[in-house]
Order: sequence, then structure tokens, then C-alpha cells
Amino acid sequence: LEYNGRTKGIRTFLTAVNSYLTLEKVSPFWEEMFSALDPMEEADLDYVDPLTLRVMERKGVKEICSNNKDFDRTPWLKRV
Repeated sequence: LEYNGRTKGIRTFLTAVNSYLTLEKVSPFWEEMFSALDPMEEADLDYVDPLTLRVMERKGVKEICSNNKDFDRTPWLKRV
């Protein structure tokens, strides 16, 4: 939302996500934050992309619902 200049929608989005009581919300570990730096620089990605992938790897998630085509470059990930 911030990337698209829609900062006013961030609170609404987070409130909506938080309302799903059975949805597991996770945060990145410190090590994942550092390990995301190399792929960010090597593949010229936004930092949040490799960080998201690191957390997904830890949680065993192999699918992502996203319009971000950069995720298509990750062989083990299916973008839906």
C-alpha cells in the first residue's frame, strides 16, 4: 500500500488481516532479515521479496497469492 501511495489504507488492511482469528501471523527472525540482503542485491529485488521468501521457507509455505511477477523467478514457489 505504501509503495502505491495508499498509506491511508494500511490501518484498514492490518485491521482486516487481524480480524481473521485462525490466520497465523508471523514475523521475520533477525537472521532472516540479514539473509535477505544478499538476494536483494544480487537479483535487484525489493528487500521485502527475499525477506518474504525466507519466512515462507521457514514455515514450509510453497504458494503465494501475489501480483508480483518477481516471485516467478523462485523455482520452488508457485504464484497463484
